Amino acid sequence: MEQKCIVCNAEVTKQDKVCGRCGSPIERNEGLKNFVGNIVIIIFFAIMIGGIGWLVKYLMF
Repeated sequence: MEQKCIVCNAEVTKQDKVCGRCGSPIERNEGLKNFVGNIVIIIFFAIMIGGIGWLVKYLMF
């Protein structure tokens, strides 16, 4: 399966760890990084919304 380097757009194979033309590293776990990042963002916003809800409840009563 051929893929392309995101820096120089050269063809790279599945076994390559770096691009043969420009030497930039080829990331193989981008999907996992995006998934973990999304989970962290969701948890952060949930805590933030909970904190705002608690603050409104505290100030109202």
